[in-house]
Amino acid sequence: MYYENEIKPLQKLLLGVNRIMPNDKRITLKSLIENTLHELENFRVAD
Repeated sequence: MYYENEIKPLQKLLLGVNRIMPNDKRITLKSLIENTLHELENFRVAD
């Protein structure tokens, strides 16, 4: 579950990033979170 105080800084960051990105390369908050979760699921700590 994502909380408001965690989402706001991400939204501000993405707004800044998307200002300089071409339209076809813009990042949505949903895609950023999904990609991050996917990476975390694949992350394995070395023994």
